[in-house]
Amino acid sequence: MRRPLARSKGVDNTHRGIPLVRIVFLAICAVGAVVGSTAGANDHGQQISGTYGTMKVREHFDPEGGIPIEGHVSFVVVRRAGGDQVLLRAQPPFEGTLHRGRYRVSSFMRTCSANCGFLLDPPSNRCAGSLRLEGGTTTRITVLRRADRACELRVR
Repeated sequence: MRRPLARSKGVDNTHRGIPLVRIVFLAICAVGAVVGSTAGANDHGQQISGTYGTMKVREHFDPEGGIPIEGHVSFVVVRRAGGDQVLLRAQPPFEGTLHRGRYRVSSFMRTCSANCGFLLDPPSNRCAGSLRLEGGTTTRITVLRRADRACELRVR
């Protein structure tokens, strides 16, 4: 029988000679396999890939309009057509899986006031656009940003 990797105050960190860390790892793998095998299926095992679409957002900053001296933080907000906010993210790039349908995507920039972690100026450099996210597809959004004018959203 193997010796346990560590003992603490007389507590045996093994189960039938198997280190507890290995048991936890195997349990996590088993749960991941079950969840992964049912992803994209409903309660009846039918595929529902047409129900969700992927939205990939990235940002391109053009320094021609100047560069904020103390830095900036970019934000992207995604709302359903009815107005409910479903996503607020700072600092693209990112991707998310959302239910198919109509969305309003907006972006803005907040320049830093001495410290980007705590002191941000009010939102500026805004832009927005609407899109229809189709199930089973990927929609790519690029935020084109210049510090001296409103940003621009390009959807493809």
